[in-house]
Amino acid sequence: MKKIVCLLLSVALIFTSCSSFDLSRLNLPLWITNPHSPSGRILFISSATASSEDEARQGAYRSSLDEMSRDLGWDAYTRYYRQMLTGGSITELDGRVENTYTFRSGDEYTFYLGFSVDADLFDQMRTIEAAESLEREEEIKALLSSSRDRYRDGFDADAFSLSLDALILSLEGTVRDESVRSTVIYSDYVSYYLEGMNLKVSSDSGSINSTASVKRNRGLFHPPVENAPLIFSFTMVESDSEMKTDYIDGLTDSKGRYNAVFTNSYYIRKGSVNVTFNFDEEKLKKLESLNTAYYESIMRIIEEKSVSYAYDERFDFSSMLDAVIVTYDEKGEENDDQLFLGGFNSFFSDLMIPFSAVKGEGESLSDVLHSYLSNGDAKPYVLIIRAGITDETVTEKSTAVRVDAHIDVFDTKTQETVYSDYSVFSCGYSEEYEDASAEAFRYAGRLTASAFLTEF
Repeated sequence: MKKIVCLLLSVALIFTSCSSFDLSRLNLPLWITNPHSPSGRILFISSATASSEDEARQGAYRSSLDEMSRDLGWDAYTRYYRQMLTGGSITELDGRVENTYTFRSGDEYTFYLGFSVDADLFDQMRTIEAAESLEREEEIKALLSSSRDRYRDGFDADAFSLSLDALILSLEGTVRDESVRSTVIYSDYVSYYLEGMNLKVSSDSGSINSTASVKRNRGLFHPPVENAPLIFSFTMVESDSEMKTDYIDGLTDSKGRYNAVFTNSYYIRKGSVNVTFNFDEEKLKKLESLNTAYYESIMRIIEEKSVSYAYDERFDFSSMLDAVIVTYDEKGEENDDQLFLGGFNSFFSDLMIPFSAVKGEGESLSDVLHSYLSNGDAKPYVLIIRAGITDETVTEKSTAVRVDAHIDVFDTKTQETVYSDYSVFSCGYSEEYEDASAEAFRYAGRLTASAFLTEF
């Protein structure tokens, strides 16, 4: 109880020293002007003034937690603020709001808060936190020691990751040792390691493939950084016309290099690649939840160190190859449908590949080939695509149409088959038959273009 009395006296002195007038003249409640602690509990009286009631309320809660921190000897604000603000309680301390009062003067609000905690739990928390703090500090020191070892061996990215673990640990609970406080860890380790890595990328003229290198930008010889995680982002096109960002990632070798080879056939043929460090996303998100300032600073540094390069791999297939498309209706008769052709050509257009097909004619494969050759100016190879409706299902509410496409490649000099009868299919769905058919033809065209690009 002696501690409780001392605390109440300090509260009274705070109000006395901070005010040049008698609080009772403001007609404040008695629990503010003459506070009494409930039996077995410690009472904290706090207040804050702001331009809105909500801001004043938040300030009073912060003030109350700051007072607890001074008495406990560790940071109660970081640990309890969200719980206290949203629920009006602190579970570990059996804390609860006893009273609140809002006073308005002109455009300003003053919010008063009476918050109490269990006296025994409060005393126990001092002892428990002291032991936990010592254990936490030892773990932090071990992480920082490991980070120094990795840095010495040329694994700067690993050193950064270990120091990030230490930073997160320091923010998750009480740290009394000034040498392992979060501010020291961030400035002497986290930002030091991160700022010290330099990323460069080189690529052959016009090629999307590249070599990234990471070196330390300190020291006489700028040693390579091994095991640095990198991610290369680029734009690709899906068969359904959607453009999206895709990625490849990897780690630098003992020379600090990573060779990026793009095997995704659907990347646009003229564009740019962004290369950046690819540190543990979950770990960074955890840091963001604990301290947004540190998180934003790290992300800013990573962004500043990112590198982009342009490429242009456009190749004109038409110098060696023509593509001829013939479409058929549900009866197997040749029609003049342009949707398949449009879907096929749009896929190459989206990828920025200067290649397009033309309409052909003929009932059979040999008829189509003969028709193409009879026009003259044949390319060394011709791609013949025949697409038609092979199935349809009609219900009261919708119609489903299936379109199959067959791909054959011929050597125009010998008229021999180079590749035979590769097939793709797609389905269209709609209430109306015409719409379902149009969807099926259009999508089949894009799928066929996609298959040609990857298979031939």
